Amino acid sequence: MLTNLDNYLPQMSNGQSSQHILQLIDRELTSISLESLAQELGYSPSYTSKMIRKNFHMTFQEIVMDKKIERAKWLLTHSSESINLVSENVGFADKSYFYKLFKQKVGMTPKQYRQATPLA
Repeated sequence: MLTNLDNYLPQMSNGQSSQHILQLIDRELTSISLESLAQELGYSPSYTSKMIRKNFHMTFQEIVMDKKIERAKWLLTHSSESINLVSENVGFADKSYFYKLFKQKVGMTPKQYRQATPLA
């Protein structure tokens, strides 16, 4: 997941810093699209997609999903919001997809994760 990416933030071949790209994604995480990111960077969506894949070895969508799961993990351990509300707050319209993706990425359900990790 992205935890490793945050530690390895190379300068991209086009001069954009990887940190800047991740900050833009974080800032608009619940509504970001490849098109809006490309516009913010001043590039075409196609070029932006290729640049991200080359530098992060992940697709734009994979980065967004990983960031959403990371934010959900934080909310689960730092708030008492319901899991459904956490799902909504990180930008998942489909709660069953959130549960499935969370379990796939984290290895446990959101409820199990919350129970295993006390509130901070």
